[in-house]
Amino acid sequence: MHAALRNLEVIHAVSSHAEHGTLPALASVCRAFRSPALDVLWRDLLSVEPFVKCLPTDLFDKDHVWKLQKPLDNKMWDTLFKYTSRVHSITVKQTSHPSAIIGPLSLIMLSYPSAPEDVSSPFIAQSISQLHNLRTLRLWDLGNTGIDHIMQLQALRTLHLDLRILSAGERKSHLPFPGFHYLHYLRLNFGAFERAMDFLSSLQVVRSKEIELVFASQIVESSESVSTSLFQFLAILSKICDNEKLERLSLVGLRNIHTQLAVFMPLRAFRNLIELEVEKSCSTSISDKELCRLVRAWPRLQALKISCYIVIGTTAVPTFHGLLRLVRLCPSLTSLSLVIDATKLEGINLRSPGGGNFSTCLKDLTLGNSIISSPLNVALILSGLFPYLEQVNLDCWDTAPMNSSRSVLHKYLEMEKWESVNSFLHGFSIGGASGAVIGFWQTKLEWLYLM
Repeated sequence: MHAALRNLEVIHAVSSHAEHGTLPALASVCRAFRSPALDVLWRDLLSVEPFVKCLPTDLFDKDHVWKLQKPLDNKMWDTLFKYTSRVHSITVKQTSHPSAIIGPLSLIMLSYPSAPEDVSSPFIAQSISQLHNLRTLRLWDLGNTGIDHIMQLQALRTLHLDLRILSAGERKSHLPFPGFHYLHYLRLNFGAFERAMDFLSSLQVVRSKEIELVFASQIVESSESVSTSLFQFLAILSKICDNEKLERLSLVGLRNIHTQLAVFMPLRAFRNLIELEVEKSCSTSISDKELCRLVRAWPRLQALKISCYIVIGTTAVPTFHGLLRLVRLCPSLTSLSLVIDATKLEGINLRSPGGGNFSTCLKDLTLGNSIISSPLNVALILSGLFPYLEQVNLDCWDTAPMNSSRSVLHKYLEMEKWESVNSFLHGFSIGGASGAVIGFWQTKLEWLYLM
């Protein structure tokens, strides 16, 4: 053997750059290549089929459904562990019910042919719990026993858990789960607030840096009841999450809900939050004072997407005065989605709208269906507050509920005003840092006021 092939770094480099289809052959070349090549081959799987292929073919009955014909003996378990210990991630597509994908997951179905269908989830979880290097996992509700197994995976960093379908073997637990101590990212899908609150209440702690909570749209019945449930849910969330560690939180699926900003006040407990995103079609009443009270708890905030649509006439919205205070309280803000009343400009100096305060960080601004009367005045204020802002993001105008809430004519009339704002902002940027163009328009405004 060439001396270079005795160098472990060279062997690992060759294995990591080999085509995936050649790795089995590479692992068979010699003992030196066997382990590195197998590590690469099994690291990231697109299905669990490779596990099935490493077990005896007579182990399964495949006439109608996949079922084990006999228990796995120690030799089979040794073979399985030999490969599962190398796995870092498995991608499994979810279907309507776990029983519909028992075939692809047959290797971790440790039941006998006569076993009832509702025992499948615990057996699946028991085998997954043996994947000690697993880092990414997407799966459905496996019941209390299954969830407990998942929580023991210390290498797991990303978990997508779909709780919309209850496990057939679900039982009420009288003891709390230990929670998720090692995750970086946690995504939970819920079909109802009651289920969401029950699950969160059963956890002792969640120490994830990023949490995404996705709610099914059909949970919405009445805005009042949903607002109450949402407040209770967020209150539970603030108690079980590591308030120092959570940095990013997303709430998705809260469609057509009309609520108050007070509902989100429990989130103030997350002192190190740098990103908060709320479903864009959630219509939330917000005053200047409430907005400042909420964000004052997040001095490190970089992205706030709390509203880009409201029901005009029935929903309170902040003004430019609230936006000015927001800039002072969150100096690192780079992205903002917030509906405001852009018609109330009293007390704002168009030459220096921030009174010397401005943000050079903010580059992405969505103001949704904010009402506006003077595009030029609004452009002057925005350019003074955010000198590096190139334009207001208008993508939300092409999505629901914008398309369904108003007549097409009214929608395009409002869009034209915001397109004019962007035209002015573009003109200001061409004028350069000297502000000559801005000064021209300010002078023109003063002349118009005197007329």
